[in-house]
Amino acid sequence: MAIVAGMTHQRQAHIHRLFGAALDQPPAERAAFLRTACGDDDALYDEVWALLDVEVHPLLDEDTAFGAAALLDDLDPDRVGPWRLGRRLGSGGMGTVYLAERADGTFEQVAALKLVKRGMDTEAVLARFQAERQLLARFDHPNIARLLDGGQTEDGRPYFVMEYVDGEPITAYCDRRHLPVAARLALFEVVCEAVEHAHRRLVVHRDLKPSNILVADGDDGQPVVKLLDFGIAKLLLGSNDGSEDGVYTQTGQRLLTPAYAAPEQLRAEPVTTATDVFGLGLVLYELLTGRHPFRQAALEDAILHATPTRPSTLVQERTSSGTGSLNAEADEATDSTEAIAEARRTSTDRLRRRLRGDIDTICLHALEKEPERRYPSAAALLADLRRERTGVPIEARAPSAAYRVRKFVERHRAGVGIAVGAVLALAVVVTLYTWRLAAERDRAQLEAAKAQEVTAVLTGLFEQANPLVALGESLTVRAVLDSGAVRIPRDLEAQSELQASLLIVLGDIYSNLGDPERAIGLYEDAVALRRAEADPRLLAEALWVSGTTLRSLDRTDEARGSLEEALRLSRRAWGPEHAETARVLSDLGMLDVQTGDYEAAETRLRLAETQQRALGDAAVPDLAKTLGRLGLLYERFGRLDDAAPIFAESLALNRQVFGDAHPNVAAALQNLGIVQRERGDDAAAEAAYREGLAINEHVYGADHPETATAMRNLASVLRDQGAYDEAEALYLRAYDIRAPRLGPTHPTIANLLNSLGTLYVRRGDLDQAAVTYRRALDIYRADPDVEPSRLAPALHNLAGIHEDREAYGEAEALYREALQTLRAGVAPTSIDLAFPLTSLGSLLASQGTPGQAVPLLREAVRLRRDGLPPDHRYTARSEVQLARALQATGQTDGARDLLTESLARLRAAEADSSLIASAAQHLAALPSVAE
Repeated sequence: MAIVAGMTHQRQAHIHRLFGAALDQPPAERAAFLRTACGDDDALYDEVWALLDVEVHPLLDEDTAFGAAALLDDLDPDRVGPWRLGRRLGSGGMGTVYLAERADGTFEQVAALKLVKRGMDTEAVLARFQAERQLLARFDHPNIARLLDGGQTEDGRPYFVMEYVDGEPITAYCDRRHLPVAARLALFEVVCEAVEHAHRRLVVHRDLKPSNILVADGDDGQPVVKLLDFGIAKLLLGSNDGSEDGVYTQTGQRLLTPAYAAPEQLRAEPVTTATDVFGLGLVLYELLTGRHPFRQAALEDAILHATPTRPSTLVQERTSSGTGSLNAEADEATDSTEAIAEARRTSTDRLRRRLRGDIDTICLHALEKEPERRYPSAAALLADLRRERTGVPIEARAPSAAYRVRKFVERHRAGVGIAVGAVLALAVVVTLYTWRLAAERDRAQLEAAKAQEVTAVLTGLFEQANPLVALGESLTVRAVLDSGAVRIPRDLEAQSELQASLLIVLGDIYSNLGDPERAIGLYEDAVALRRAEADPRLLAEALWVSGTTLRSLDRTDEARGSLEEALRLSRRAWGPEHAETARVLSDLGMLDVQTGDYEAAETRLRLAETQQRALGDAAVPDLAKTLGRLGLLYERFGRLDDAAPIFAESLALNRQVFGDAHPNVAAALQNLGIVQRERGDDAAAEAAYREGLAINEHVYGADHPETATAMRNLASVLRDQGAYDEAEALYLRAYDIRAPRLGPTHPTIANLLNSLGTLYVRRGDLDQAAVTYRRALDIYRADPDVEPSRLAPALHNLAGIHEDREAYGEAEALYREALQTLRAGVAPTSIDLAFPLTSLGSLLASQGTPGQAVPLLREAVRLRRDGLPPDHRYTARSEVQLARALQATGQTDGARDLLTESLARLRAAEADSSLIASAAQHLAALPSVAE
């Protein structure tokens, strides 16, 4: 392919347009389309056709090579870094993939080296290249192509080196070897495992298709699956706005393969793990039927609106129906149902019967148009495939009695035959004993009635000590509870269910009194008792209360085991849309928030919300709690505009159900105060915190952990407003409540110390602040499981002390550690990153290296503009620091433009007058244009 380097911009743009239009045509029709479009211009035809005829390797984004290859034709280098380059494996718009071998003598190794093209080293392409390298480095899975090396060439072009996979697309591999359905499903399960590995690391692939799933024969002759091309993959914690995260190139071409795109991708909506499920569904469908589920004509419209034919039905049709494979070679091999069946070593009728039923359901469930109706993850799809393989009822199918019986019979045909004969023989015996069973039933009902009476009496006794019932009345007698914890197992030894019920009541009371450790022991005893019972509903309840308490104690692994078992039992006992099931789902979502699995958290919480809204008034209390959790998730993301109305609705629902003096109302007020404070409305936050504290003191008492939490929240907003004495008293009181219960080295104590240290800084007592910050940092560093979002602020705060004391080297080192720690633990779009970015940038600018400061401060400004209200003081602060750095680098016009824009925005939002005055002052201090 030879492209004229000196072509005009207009001709180059025309080539780009024709190339994109040709890509939209079926492969067999592209030549005719181009001949008509180019007319008599043979040179134009040759140039566009050369682009279409480029050999493309799966490591490249062939569907996004939007004419970029026309910019210039790179000469093949001989060597890149320690790698000697061999033949080209493929070329695309962004770069070229070479076969490479290690050439530095350290060891022998063959690999695939991906090198960006000259002329394509734009900021956007380089950022995307770097992102792909970082994503690949996250993976350690035998079925994901490994990242081996990476770096830059002498002329600054980035490259990375991946494991070389000498394989072929999974569909071609299976067809050439005539693999039966069972073998194809086994390979596909491996693919699901690899995708789920990426999902667990918060990465969604976004471009799953056969050419990105290669299969090769291993050394032992067994097939080896390798998942490729995370070039347009996306961090699940990142922005999902669908427009500025790489979904579109500068030319407007979407970074996706239309034939394998999910509906939400075509609509430029947020991508989730369910997006990959759709891609997996397409691959599975094609593996089993030999055909794509949607017509190639009007493909995007079909993906968005058409209902795919059931696989078992499709294999009875011929490709002339309009549905077909998406490449000419496959079309030739699949022009009849007989050929499709033969490629799977079976007949058409047998293939239809094999796919009919559960396989049909699994494929169509994965291909639902709306993400929330699909399997939520690759793991869920994989679980149903394994259920189908072992004959267990699948989750995607309604759990009717007839269906479950049929699946049981299929699994146990011989045993069922014997059992049927035994049942017929026993029928006569059963009739003879009917009268005896009736008598036993009557006695059992009498015993149940007695047990219910005892339960009512004891429950009433113990609930008088429950602060959620007494609401502040002086009725709590700890001695009654301690005595009950001893007597219940002893006096009710023969009545296990009654014993379990009372242990749960007792555990609830201890939990609400601030003693969850004592509660969890009682809950676990109740779980053990109920495992011996036949009712899954009772066991689900015990597991649920145990799991929620374990979650509150940060024993997250144990909590997940209890809650996931409770969810399975609830779905089996009540169904997937019952209030009990939604309640457990909501708690699992909150556990996902705690453990940082934000994608799973949003999926579960949104599903619980939908189910609870559908249940009406009966589920309003649960809905209020779920909304509070969803708001916390969005607040953690920095999505304050989304969190605020959710918190407000949660508060209104809690007031509606519980009145104005209930702990649930207090918790909702604390949540609303958090987002009000982050949006800069300190007065509203203070009012919410004070009301919540008053409720907790009335209900729980002055020494309860929930009261301590409310004290700390109020202290923080008072500190920000300069009420230092009242804030300090509240912090110290909260410390006195928490420390005896948790111990002096608990992370919650470190959180308190961090807040208190900031107060001392604001008051000017740097020595006391340094001591307090170091105590907090020591606690965090000693915890191997510390969250980056906790450790980073402690590092940042101590760095600020060093900076104030002019120990700039120590300050810079801590700021950099804080930034590195935070980048490893939060989304790239998190506004939390703006704190160390602004502080480090400001320090570097003040120490004579403003050139290093500018990119850090630009990132901080972008994050805060995207995540905070337009008049927020943090955004204005970052903008002023960036303007200073720009001026120091001689970019006075840029500084003036930035401050002018900032000042206009602050005035339009009617921001605080001090912010407007500060921005105006810095703008006025800039040299005039004439100067």
